[in-house]
Amino acid sequence: MTFKFIKADDLDNQVKLKDVLPYGMFITADGTEILFDRHYFPMYARDANGDNVQRASGFVENVVKQVWFYNDTNSLMNSSEARLRSEKALVSFVIGDAVNDYVINEKEAA
Repeated sequence: MTFKFIKADDLDNQVKLKDVLPYGMFITADGTEILFDRHYFPMYARDANGDNVQRASGFVENVVKQVWFYNDTNSLMNSSEARLRSEKALVSFVIGDAVNDYVINEKEAA
């Protein structure tokens, strides 16, 4: 088996970081947290206790708050800090830790 290393400049052609790293998180009325990608597609969900992480899909209902880990100005492709923040948010989410330290913006649902 041969492995090919991907240069950072070629990443966008090989792996769409915006599709595999979270852009932000929805929080629903019952406390469920759902990570979403740059297209706002659900990625992973966990209950209010931070337990039972599972793959998420479909439409998210009863969102009371949204938070973001990066923005268009500091995107994954032009900011190593944004990429690291998004990676840390993903790992923290999966192991049941809070992601508050990685949030750069938040909005309560209308």
